Amino acid sequence: MSLEVITSENFQREKEIQEQINFKIDNNECMVFDSGAGAGKTYALTESLRHVIKRHGKRLSQHGQQIICITYTNVATEELKERLGHSDLVLISTIHERIWNLIERYQDELVKIHTSKLREEIVKMQDEINSDKFQKFNELEDVDKEDFINLMNQLKLEFYRCYEIRSTDYRREFGSQMSRFNALLHNVATFRKLVSTIYKIEGYKKALIKIEAGNSNYKKVQYTARVNNDRLEKMQISHDTLLEYGNKMFERYHILRRLVIDKYPYIFIDEYQDTNPLIVSIMKCLSQTAQEIEHQLFIGYYGDSAQNIYENGVGNLLLETHSGITQIVKEFNRRSSSEVIDVINQIRSDGINQTSIYEDSNCGSVEFYQGSKDQIDGMLDECKKDWSIDDDNKLHCLVLTNKLVAEQTGLSSFYNIVSRMPRYSIGKGYEQLNTELLSSDLSKLGYAQRAIFEFVDYFVSVNNQQSPICDVFPRKVLRKMNISQLREVLTIMRSIDVERFGEYLDELIRIYDDFELEQYKEVISSLFPDEIVSKESLLDVVKNSWSKRKTDEELEQMQLLISELLSVPMEELKNWHNLLRNKQDSEINYYTYHGTKGLEFDNVLILMEKRFGRYPNYFGKFFEQYGQRENLTGEDKKKYENVRNLLYVSCSRAIKNLRILFLDDISDYQDTIEKIFGSVNQLSTASL
Repeated sequence: MSLEVITSENFQREKEIQEQINFKIDNNECMVFDSGAGAGKTYALTESLRHVIKRHGKRLSQHGQQIICITYTNVATEELKERLGHSDLVLISTIHERIWNLIERYQDELVKIHTSKLREEIVKMQDEINSDKFQKFNELEDVDKEDFINLMNQLKLEFYRCYEIRSTDYRREFGSQMSRFNALLHNVATFRKLVSTIYKIEGYKKALIKIEAGNSNYKKVQYTARVNNDRLEKMQISHDTLLEYGNKMFERYHILRRLVIDKYPYIFIDEYQDTNPLIVSIMKCLSQTAQEIEHQLFIGYYGDSAQNIYENGVGNLLLETHSGITQIVKEFNRRSSSEVIDVINQIRSDGINQTSIYEDSNCGSVEFYQGSKDQIDGMLDECKKDWSIDDDNKLHCLVLTNKLVAEQTGLSSFYNIVSRMPRYSIGKGYEQLNTELLSSDLSKLGYAQRAIFEFVDYFVSVNNQQSPICDVFPRKVLRKMNISQLREVLTIMRSIDVERFGEYLDELIRIYDDFELEQYKEVISSLFPDEIVSKESLLDVVKNSWSKRKTDEELEQMQLLISELLSVPMEELKNWHNLLRNKQDSEINYYTYHGTKGLEFDNVLILMEKRFGRYPNYFGKFFEQYGQRENLTGEDKKKYENVRNLLYVSCSRAIKNLRILFLDDISDYQDTIEKIFGSVNQLSTASL
């Protein structure tokens, strides 16, 4: 056995690091625990929480106070709960869940913020309409503009009925009703965008009128975790807007800050590097207020700036955003063999130089190969043989391209459909596809993907005998049905036997129509966008999320792709679900580089090449700049660190064995690669 023996000296040094953290906690000194990959960050966080419970738990209970622990994903939440065990004192949840819990009850204030948001968005859209993009419209006299808007409001049903027909047919059918404004139909795609924006402005204005009139449906802002898109005109906000509203609430309302400080004197934030800067701003605001009113408050950040691989995380700017906090660094590694640690230290090269906490850590291997794409299968076979890969000792293969992951995990059809959608087929959208389709962090999925995922997740949960009842039935339904009713609905839902996604939607709609009890209907309606049980309600989400310019060619393409989407096998969508839930079950499991965040594996093969997305020399540029990294500034430094972080995260997933197969020529920077990874093995067809 290996990676087991910890010397008494190392054990004592690690204990002293935890004691430093505990000292900060006891003295209410805000801090950041910066630890490299595999350093035992979750262990340190768990021990910190246990320390608060043991040392201050009695006082907290007497005063009706609790501890907040904010995690980055639901998976991290469950892991931490499992490690810590049940405690009424500790509230462990994702960032979005906790922020909403803190502000949800203050609806009068939220509605004021929402009102301001609506007005701001109206101004932005109006500025867009006034831009050169809509030159023909802006050439109209003001009275003609007003007449046009009034006419479009009268023709709204006709506008949407004709929306997806070709331009020539569109001008003939729709243009005949607006001859006075035919000049605007010169470019039908621009016309559609103009009118859609006008409708959105009108919708926001109507919402403002209803808010000001005290309409009962407009007295409350709603946040739903399963929706990744705003519906501001319906008082519905998504993840990003929730953080925006939360930040404004804490900035504006001193009493809210007081209430949180008094109720939750200990706040812990996991994976701080991926935390949105708005959350850090909230924490800084709370900290400043606590000092002003001389109340005790501890805020602790746990993470690693070099593992920031998402653009919206605070990354290495934490100390700038929340100044005045102490940094505690742990340089022990509890995960990987010494061979792997040596490599990730070279990649990181920023002052944190890890050593293994174990005495028996020389138990792994790191090998770098140069080859070509037609040698990938051979390399997989070599890894299987060298590392004795089987169902109990799996191989985890990290690849850059979404397409290869899709092919190897059995969701090629679904991936190909989404990748051909206008939103992802050109420009920057290609890069967004990785996160918005294959991210295990569901809040990062695209709007349409999240909507589809909810159907698949329900399909999987219903047919899993081990699923908790709350995963199968919405909480609002659970309160309305007895046990026998729940069993009846569950039996009906489990009886669905279909092969295609479209067939599943049809069957859900049929069952919904057959149900007589309203609470039975709610089980199904909760799955559909806006709880409108129709295939069109979902497909409208798909069209709005995956379209781009709305040209004739694009609309025709969308229609064909949607038809293909409805024909996707449920088995493929289940594979997608397993990938996102990290539940692959084969000897070789595939992931994108980004998709391995927070995971660890005994055996890792990384397929690497120069190109990534629209960057033709992504990793090549990293190796070229490695020797001059300390001299980089501005955008060059930012790009370098982005690549470094992704490479660092990927390589640090390995516990024992790490192998890299580079699929391009490396002659221009072979010396640098050898400095980081050791000798380069030239892969030949004969060797495999």
